[in-house]
Amino acid sequence: SGTANGVTVAGPRPEAGDVGTFTVLPEAKTVHYQRRNGAFALHDPATLDWYALLGRVDGEQPWLHMTGITPMVSPAACQSWEEAILAASAAGIPMSLDLNHRKQLGTLADLWAMVNPHVAKFEVIILSTEQLNGLLSQMRVFDRSVLPIPDNADEASFIGGLNGLRSRIGAKRLA
Repeated sequence: SGTANGVTVAGPRPEAGDVGTFTVLPEAKTVHYQRRNGAFALHDPATLDWYALLGRVDGEQPWLHMTGITPMVSPAACQSWEEAILAASAAGIPMSLDLNHRKQLGTLADLWAMVNPHVAKFEVIILSTEQLNGLLSQMRVFDRSVLPIPDNADEASFIGGLNGLRSRIGAKRLA
């Protein structure tokens, strides 16, 4: 369980609504996750007091881990995502972000427009190879002859890509 591993679940719970609907389509070898009409997509951001939710538990230093899925789900989810980042930053709570871009929710450029103002607030930003290549290309960090970095590239290629992007966007760490 989450509590056995030091994960605290706090805050209001929606009275009704799905968290999301996950549908497996085996014949098409795909899955579909409907988030847009879930409880979190439709919640009222005013119900979340991020300063209280991010408080210390048993004297432990909190850490806030965010995902890039959240701001793309709905305007309400985006507002809550941004308020959580601002509250954690103001309280000196370290944060990480798994960019976790989902094409079904919008473009990488749309997601990056939401993330970019907060990049310096994150201790680490986690990217997939596809996201790394997309951001390197979008920001023209390297010329097209070195992109995309293939999944089977050597470590030096990935480190070069991560370092090039990190210096371009002003991130503390990329993984």
